[in-house]
Amino acid sequence: MENTIVTILLFASIIITADLIVSTVIKCKSEKKNLFIFCLLGILLYVVGNFFEVISTDVGGALTGVKVMYAGACFMSPLFLLFILDYCEVAIRMWWRVLLVAIPFANMLLIWTTDATGLIYREFRYTNETMIHGLEIVEQGPLYFLVYAIAAVCIIISFFVIIKRNFVWGNRYRKPLLLLMLISAGPLLTNVVYIVGTYLLKIDLHGVNFTPFVLVATSTLFYYSVLRYDLFDFSTRAKSITVDILNDAVVFMDMKNDFSSANDAAMELIPALAKFPKGRPVADAEGWPGELKDIPADGALHEIDFTSDHGGETRHYKARVKPIDASGRKIGTVLLIQDATDAVTAMKKLENAAYTDALTGLYNRRHFMQIATLLLERAKRAGTSCSVLMFDLDLFKDVNDTYGHLAGDAVLRAMSERIRELIRSYDVLARYGGEEFVLFMDGATLGAAEERAELIRKQIDLMVVHYNGTDIRITCSAGIAETPDGSEDLTSLIERADAALYRAKRDGRNLVRSA
Repeated sequence: MENTIVTILLFASIIITADLIVSTVIKCKSEKKNLFIFCLLGILLYVVGNFFEVISTDVGGALTGVKVMYAGACFMSPLFLLFILDYCEVAIRMWWRVLLVAIPFANMLLIWTTDATGLIYREFRYTNETMIHGLEIVEQGPLYFLVYAIAAVCIIISFFVIIKRNFVWGNRYRKPLLLLMLISAGPLLTNVVYIVGTYLLKIDLHGVNFTPFVLVATSTLFYYSVLRYDLFDFSTRAKSITVDILNDAVVFMDMKNDFSSANDAAMELIPALAKFPKGRPVADAEGWPGELKDIPADGALHEIDFTSDHGGETRHYKARVKPIDASGRKIGTVLLIQDATDAVTAMKKLENAAYTDALTGLYNRRHFMQIATLLLERAKRAGTSCSVLMFDLDLFKDVNDTYGHLAGDAVLRAMSERIRELIRSYDVLARYGGEEFVLFMDGATLGAAEERAELIRKQIDLMVVHYNGTDIRITCSAGIAETPDGSEDLTSLIERADAALYRAKRDGRNLVRSA
């Protein structure tokens, strides 16, 4: 009777474990699920082996069941340790990973050859005299406790890794980490009780092995933790370095740009994110900007401009795409969206005030100084960087002398149009005087400004101006100055950029130099 009950319970455990595997494959999209699935497969083997041992009728069938059972047991603990190390972002060398996978294969070989070598079981027999039928170990081999020892070491290491991480991550992650501790401790304590009770205290457990049921129970709890606390989500790492109270919208995605989580500002900007399922492509969310449908996945920092309608009003946004790295590898992407409407609106209003250069249609020097001063004051309050870029046509006098002043005007217009095509929508470009142009880049570091200036210089070098059947080729030089925190006044910035520009001229023209 007891053997039949245990058989039924083991069969139910097989169904539950198989269902957990299928559900994990279907519902969990993160790549971190793979190790968990392998752990579940190990548990499934263990339970299946125990099931066949219980229903066996001879020593051969019971031994085969035990071999299958221990094939699963060999892999469960090392794979669980690998999962914990991966989840807690503990970097280990590749040879350690190889070793953790190789050891189970060696143990499994010992188990499957024990009837010939006697290393695990020296003497055994089949028994149906106890409550639970199966293999009875008459005499253990010298390596009998090896599998138990390796499993214990792996679980204990996992346990301490979780404890250490518990002190590093914030309070919001304490509960899922405590659940992982409970999950790792359950099977270990069950095995300890079984071994101590059977072999040290000589307690007759009537052949009952509670380990399969504890494994299935903890696996089910583990699966609940996955769904409830996003254990396969990289956002634990991401949120630990991001302030949730940011006014800017923040969206977290995995390596495939599938949705993970978002802060309140992002949900206010795109309401569909509040109930959007994790693991689905974030671009499928209703109201997701078309400009962000194809987010670059090359691991570099990108800036993307887009507009969105809210209550009949068009708002302008600046999105920054940045990879999230852990232990030297990319684990996801964070998208930071800032409202740039005020800056864009201010520039558009000022454009309508006719503060433009008549020849090029760019802002004139006076208007540039007004806008740049306002933006620089805002940058100073926020403590953000800004850069000023000065551009000057090389040998422009030769163009006028050779082709005439109207040709020179055509060259200035062509150059201004080309620069305007190559800058961001919220950058401020003006004709500073003569053949000199000035560009104010709000929020740009020196590196970003140098990259933009070099792009403009190369494009001007490739440009050909067609005038009255004549092809005119030109080049330009550029000088750059940056204020890292917005504290430097505009006049000083321009003077430093201008000095860098003339250094580029002295160095041979068609160059970019920084102050």
